[in-house]
Amino acid sequence: MDCTLVIFCYVFFGAWQWYIVGISTLFAMVYVGAVGNAVGKHFAWFDRILAYQPGFRRHVYGLARYLFKQK
Repeated sequence: MDCTLVIFCYVFFGAWQWYIVGISTLFAMVYVGAVGNAVGKHFAWFDRILAYQPGFRRHVYGLARYLFKQK
């Protein structure tokens, strides 16, 4: 969000506007990005939970049993 604010500041106003985007916004961009990268490495298990598709494994095993029974 902070990066978008900085980009919009340049797009709409054509220059840096300190009363819109201050030093705290710049600090937040860097700090939140660094903390997100550091903490994100420890949450790989959460990505697996979000990517889980219930029943997919059951369908693959069922298809494998069906194909091997046909021989």
